Amino acid sequence: MKKTIILISTILPFIILGQDKAFESLSAGSTSTDQYIKIPTPSGSDLRLSNPFTFEMWVYIPTNTSTQVSLLETEYNIYGSTFLRVASDKRVVLWPNGTNGTNPGYNSFPSISNLTYGVWNHIAVSYTDVTGTVSIYINGVLDKQGDFTNPIIINNQTSNFYLGANGDSKTVQENVKYDEVRIWDGVRTASQISSNMNSCLTGQETNLIAYYDFENVSDTIITDKSNNNFEGAIVNSGTNNNIVSSTIDCNAVITDLKAFPGLNLKTYPNPVKNNLFVELEEGKITEINILSLSGKVIQSIASNKTKSIDVSSLQQGVYILKVVTDKGVSTQHFIKQ
Repeated sequence: MKKTIILISTILPFIILGQDKAFESLSAGSTSTDQYIKIPTPSGSDLRLSNPFTFEMWVYIPTNTSTQVSLLETEYNIYGSTFLRVASDKRVVLWPNGTNGTNPGYNSFPSISNLTYGVWNHIAVSYTDVTGTVSIYINGVLDKQGDFTNPIIINNQTSNFYLGANGDSKTVQENVKYDEVRIWDGVRTASQISSNMNSCLTGQETNLIAYYDFENVSDTIITDKSNNNFEGAIVNSGTNNNIVSSTIDCNAVITDLKAFPGLNLKTYPNPVKNNLFVELEEGKITEINILSLSGKVIQSIASNKTKSIDVSSLQQGVYILKVVTDKGVSTQHFIKQ
């Protein structure tokens, strides 16, 4: 994941992006064995997820992927297993399986929207055993919410979580990248998800069960940056390098960077589907740029005072809006639905 260092000058503000890390799954098609991450869930630990929980991660799925992709799964046992996957139709699906000890009950809950492949997507899924409610968020926006008709037992008899592998067969999908993987105790709110999806965590956050940013990897061990020490292990890593570069923007949440005090600039709505409005109460807007999180300029617009920007052709995701005025520069994030 890219960490962002912001340096603000009273003359010329600018952003410096520093390279960072993600985990890439490798299949037996390119190596002798499938390579993925195994995370033990000791008996009695919070990772058994008997309480409400939230999963979060950034994921990059190659454009040529045609089969389902395993994101985070539990090991199969008499209770079935819990799957968080992207189906072959590119929808995010939660399968919290197992309603009793002898006959696993399979309940799938798919998203409404499809992921866009070839770009990074943020996925968050929460579940509460109190009401049976599942919520799926894609790039910080609530995509679908609903209830299961029967109570579900989540991961209370398993010994491992698997990141990037099928919980039963342990097969993987080639070259899928994962970053900022977080497991929370409790249901995260829409505001918590959208406002923190671009934030690096300290590991000290309340209700954080496990946190993997792939920055501290010792041989095959993936460090859990929470206080709970649920370290993961890269299975079958051999001599291949699974830790790769990531271009996700990670920083303490930055919603409005003002290089000059008193620059009264408004942008709305955020998230946006079609038209993004940029309004400056005083002064002149000389240029507007839309950038990807990697810093690439996607669109440039000349403007003055108020401008409606058509962003309907942009893919779903998070973008940087840079507004240049005669009084300073403002840089902020916006979410394209």
